[in-house]
Amino acid sequence: MEKGLKEGKYQLLYMEYTVKSDCPEIDGLKRQFGLCCQINITPDGIRIESTYNSNMKLYGAGTPDDPYLIGSNDDLNKIRTGISNRYVSSSTCYSQQNNIDMTGYNDKCGWEGNWYQIGQSATYPFTGYYYGNGYSIKNMTLKDPNKIAASLFGYVNKAVIMDLTIQNADITGYCAVSAIAGAIVTSGSGQDPTFIKGCTVKSSTIQSQGDGMGIGGIVGSVDPNTKLWIDSCKVDDNTVQGAIAVGGILGGANVLSTTQITNSSNEKGKVEAYYMNAGGIVGYADSLYVYLCTNKSQVKGGTHSHKPDRLSGFMGTGGIVGGSGISSIITCRNEGSVNGQRGVGGIIGSTLVILNPATYNNTFIGYCSNKGRVNGKENVGGLCGEAQLGTYKSYNEGKVTADGYYAGGIIGATPLSSITNTINFGTVSASRFSGGMSGQIQSGSLALNVNMGKISGSTYIGGMAGIAGGCLSMNYCANLADVEGNGYIAGLIGEVGDS
Repeated sequence: MEKGLKEGKYQLLYMEYTVKSDCPEIDGLKRQFGLCCQINITPDGIRIESTYNSNMKLYGAGTPDDPYLIGSNDDLNKIRTGISNRYVSSSTCYSQQNNIDMTGYNDKCGWEGNWYQIGQSATYPFTGYYYGNGYSIKNMTLKDPNKIAASLFGYVNKAVIMDLTIQNADITGYCAVSAIAGAIVTSGSGQDPTFIKGCTVKSSTIQSQGDGMGIGGIVGSVDPNTKLWIDSCKVDDNTVQGAIAVGGILGGANVLSTTQITNSSNEKGKVEAYYMNAGGIVGYADSLYVYLCTNKSQVKGGTHSHKPDRLSGFMGTGGIVGGSGISSIITCRNEGSVNGQRGVGGIIGSTLVILNPATYNNTFIGYCSNKGRVNGKENVGGLCGEAQLGTYKSYNEGKVTADGYYAGGIIGATPLSSITNTINFGTVSASRFSGGMSGQIQSGSLALNVNMGKISGSTYIGGMAGIAGGCLSMNYCANLADVEGNGYIAGLIGEVGDS
């Protein structure tokens, strides 16, 4: 301004200043003072044309027609302060006006990170509408191994977050850790919905170093009695790591929650659960619907050698979903490698509810495909590791290997399944119980299925199933590949019987 500006309208974003402090860690840092507003320069002077809210200390009215304008990291901090002072509601609107760089945003001497989340607790959550408008927030750092809901937005209730990119973030917390929204919560007994659309997280590290759960690229966790819809979101070149319920997009959704994820993808990177429930899109969710999603990242589950006593086992690793309650997965594709221990699948890992006797939830897989290699110790399948499964018009191309028992081109082991119009192209091998459709299937139906991949193992090897129960029906199925083993070998079913 000192050099002079031509007449016209401009947008003022922030003023930059240098921190002077006795603490050498922050002395000299560049800080931003938020001034995001519209100005008009005329021969008569400079006129601010944006309304100003003295409570929020932001320009704008917080309405759909006049949202609060966000142009700096200082403005983001003002949202957090406004929530703490109860100046906002579920109808409050915010609009980001430019890319925001968090580098140097740190006013706490000796603190390793540079950000505390917006929405500090379930009592003071972020609520309302945040429009990113395609802009990004870069270089956000939050490192607190004991922090719950470590994220840009921590606790989130009844919110809409749209068209925002998080880039080069480095986030470490305990539970409910992510880049966009940490914990989706509800108030009272109502199922308050939250909607996240068009958001991207890329080139970021999101992790829990302890035994925490709910670690995800877009959302960490979803509380009971809460609804979440994620649409048209993407994660790319991220590392997402934690102990339990770790997903490229969503970490974990609790019982009685309802989650749907549509038109979203995990382009590349790594997803790792130290103990259980790792998924390229979803780590674990109770009631779940996934549509038109793709994973190309590596997924690993059960990577630690010793599990806590409170866990029943290392299980649930999937290219799309690690584990679930009742779920439907439609028109999804996995191209990344999947490695786990028990219940490992190219699309979904496990729906196990009770270990002994083994009890499963239902999952449906329709119009899905897997191309990635699938490896595990037991109950390993090209599409599903272990579940009560219904599948229709789906196929597997990936190599399926179980170091122990039960490997199938479609599902590793199942008490009850209906597999229809489904094809396996991949080779399948296990030490025992290998099948083109399933290593073990106790009851249900096989209809209009084809196996075209080589099936091998020591005993109980079949072109359709390694071993089947007496309540299985099979119609119009064909095996067109070699079947190799040492005993109980057949072109269709290696052995039949309920014992």
